[in-house]
Amino acid sequence: MGFRILVVEDDATTRSGLAALLAGAGYEVAETASMAEALDAVEQDPPDLIVTDVRLAQFNGLYLAAVNPRRIPIIIVTGFADAGLEQEARDLGAEFLVKPIRPSRLLSVIEQRLPLTSDGKGFSLARRWPRRRLTRELAAQVDDTRVRILDVSYGGMRLVGTRDAGVLAQRAFHITFPTADLSVPVRVVWQHESDTDRLCGATVAEEWQPYWRQLVDAVS
Repeated sequence: MGFRILVVEDDATTRSGLAALLAGAGYEVAETASMAEALDAVEQDPPDLIVTDVRLAQFNGLYLAAVNPRRIPIIIVTGFADAGLEQEARDLGAEFLVKPIRPSRLLSVIEQRLPLTSDGKGFSLARRWPRRRLTRELAAQVDDTRVRILDVSYGGMRLVGTRDAGVLAQRAFHITFPTADLSVPVRVVWQHESDTDRLCGATVAEEWQPYWRQLVDAVS
């Protein structure tokens, strides 16, 4: 099942454009022009991430970040570069982007902010296929380094290993799944280091995707 994004934007043209972009990237998309409907959605059917404008009629999109008990990742978009607003957004844990925003930039930030696990960590690049949550643990290793698969898609995966795992810093490597008796070559399309971990997004070589897709279907 793909990740779901709520778009909160009172300009119909902008809202429909954002929704089309996100749907094309493989996300499930919900839309609203209303702060009241957005708050109701957060309470009744919370999305995985929210993209919201700052100016929403008499409301301020930062309010969604301020009253966010579920800690849903939020991306604030605005046509006004305001250092005070940006600092306030970041203090509330939200991303802050100024229009015009390149589609690739927005998709990259969205993937970075999507939750990987229950603790809300997350980074990646959007891909053609929807990301799917694992229904069971998928043991994996790169050479002798054990890694944890965070989620998968028909195109690839997100994984995490220790920061000092030098093999993960390479642009390409093989990843082995011992319980599935499968080893596939992957290309790293992004990396991010935290204090302790190295997170990676990787795509599976096209000729290996039939085997990879069988594994995806079995574990998600």
